[in-house]
Amino acid sequence: MNCLACAPVLSLGLGLALVTAPALAGIPEDGEGLTGIYGGSYVCADGEHGMILNLTTISPRSENRGFEVYGELSFFPVIGGAGGARADVAGRFEVWGLLAANSRVVLRAGDWIIEPDGYGAAGVSGVLSQREDGLWQIIGSPADANGQCADLIVTRVAP
Repeated sequence: MNCLACAPVLSLGLGLALVTAPALAGIPEDGEGLTGIYGGSYVCADGEHGMILNLTTISPRSENRGFEVYGELSFFPVIGGAGGARADVAGRFEVWGLLAANSRVVLRAGDWIIEPDGYGAAGVSGVLSQREDGLWQIIGSPADANGQCADLIVTRVAP
């Protein structure tokens, strides 16, 4: 099984004690420019998998306590994972969660949109930062219950 095949979704340490900070660590206070399509990949025991994270809604929470985040996560085959046991699997599901004031992103898996046989959805845990070229990027890992996946990186490539 690949990390997106792991269920139940790990709680991700979702005690989510959002850090109250005077500013949102370089993140626009209104969330402007954070929604959009983030493309990249993650690596599991069976190889690399492509990923698209489409963040459709980012709503500020009160008192500089970050944002509520909603969207969809898609995964699909890539050349780097061609030798993996589940190299041909693709799917898509809803995600929701929080972007904390300290730039920490925690997304939980929601309902399936396209569910491949034998797969369970997993969330995402990472940190949002802005690259030198101005593009937003999330670096972290899929939140799978078995610890089989890591090295997730997605970069905002379209509004």
